[in-house]
Order: sequence, then C-alpha cells, then structure tokens
Amino acid sequence: MTAPAAPWLPLHRGGRMEYLDLMECRRLLASVSVGRLGYTAATGPRIFPMNFTLVRDSLFLRTAPDGEVARWAAGQEVCFEVDHVDEFLRAGWSVLVTGLLEEPSPAVITALDVGDLPAPWPEGFKSVLLELPLTRVTGRRVHPA
Repeated sequence: MTAPAAPWLPLHRGGRMEYLDLMECRRLLASVSVGRLGYTAATGPRIFPMNFTLVRDSLFLRTAPDGEVARWAAGQEVCFEVDHVDEFLRAGWSVLVTGLLEEPSPAVITALDVGDLPAPWPEGFKSVLLELPLTRVTGRRVHPA
C-alpha cells in the first residue's frame, strides 16, 4: 500500500502568474481607494488599512497628528499594498509600493486640488497629509486556471 501524498508537497495546478509593468500598476492603483500601510512601530510590524488617492506620481494619505501612523510611519520606509481577490476563480492582483513616507513639500501641496486629497473614512481630525512617491512599485496578477 502506498502512503498518501503529504499535503505540503508541491501541487502542479493553479493559474498563471503575471508580473505587471508600471503602467498597469498605476491603472490598478487608480481603480481603488483603500489599501494597507505597512510600517514598524515600537511594538513591532503593523499593517493599517487606509484610504488614499493617486495624484501624478505619488500616493497621498491623511491621518491624525496624534495617531500611530503620524508617530511611527511618517519619515520612515514603508510599504503600501492594494489588491483584489476573487476566491471563486482563485484569481486576483496585488500592487505594492515601497518607499519613504513623508509630508509633502509646500510646493506639492499648493499644486494639489482639493479633490486630489483623500477623504478619510473614520471620523476625527486628519490634518496630516503624507506622500508616498511611486519610486518602487511592483505588481502581480494571478489568472484563473
């Protein structure tokens, strides 16, 4: 009698993986308004859902001046991920932006229109505007099998 295959052995099935170019990553970033900000706080790694806007070559986020994001993520290397998953088809995509999250310069702020600014979903005073340039962007898509 042959022993059953262990469940952790490699499977030879699944959808095709596609690596996305910058233009497609930008299109996907513009198609959603919520992602997850990854950073390191005093207690260790954190992932924080946030809404955002894509304006020209940067993501913009707003947060409270006394909040954890302003305290720990501003001025640090961070990552920001957006994605879409279709569990039924076992397909989806993911875009990851990594870089330095900083308050934008006065010149950048002046060039922004009010409609360019993200409107945070949670209540509260969100006076800190943060910018994450699209300097390092990667994306992947899994096509259905």
